[in-house]
Amino acid sequence: MGTMACTHKQLLLGTSLLALLAIAQAASAQDLVNPQGSTVGTGFIRVNPGDTFDNVFNFGRILGNGAAGEGIRVEGDVLGDVANRAGGLIGVTGANGAGMWVGGGASVGGDVENLGFIIVEATSAAFGIEVQDTDTFVGGDVANRGDGVMLVGASNVAVDRSTPSATATAARVDAHGIRVAGSVTGVDDIANFGVLRVGARASAEARASGPQAFAVAAAGPVTAVGMSISGGQIEGALLNV
Repeated sequence: MGTMACTHKQLLLGTSLLALLAIAQAASAQDLVNPQGSTVGTGFIRVNPGDTFDNVFNFGRILGNGAAGEGIRVEGDVLGDVANRAGGLIGVTGANGAGMWVGGGASVGGDVENLGFIIVEATSAAFGIEVQDTDTFVGGDVANRGDGVMLVGASNVAVDRSTPSATATAARVDAHGIRVAGSVTGVDDIANFGVLRVGARASAEARASGPQAFAVAAAGPVTAVGMSISGGQIEGALLNV
């Protein structure tokens, strides 16, 4: 009788452990998703250090306006893909902005990719997709794919029409479609298969009037790059197809 009771308790314990394991697995297997028809601000789709998700997907709209912002920001672990899916829209404006940003030692097992629309307009630095920082890992491609459209622009315009002296200075501006920088490892290809347009402009106008008028105008350097790698490491190639 004692043996039967013990066996019964062992079975119950085993069943409970299996149930807890199943619950734990279900809890860990989850995606971070902005669904179709949903509109959220920048900072909503965010994987913080210590977080783990299966995939990170945007099917809806992510709109942001501020000093700095990213439509999707990943600093933790993603086992699969980080993607702006077909039909998804990411729009970011401000001093600095990125449609998708992966860094801070993040680990992404699959691709970082855009298949929807990414529009970034900044007054200092603009990035469609940026992957950067020491110890950041991406196991797949960093890419603009299929029907993906990325429009990235940075513009700084300074105007001074004072009297009798005027000084106008437009600071440096940078625009990058896809950028991999720092000690990033694991990337297969950096690729564009869709529509990628990048532009940057720095303009200064100084205008003074009067008998002792004095005007100075200076515009900083401008960088506009479709795809680039700086200091990182890729396993495949840089492709524009």
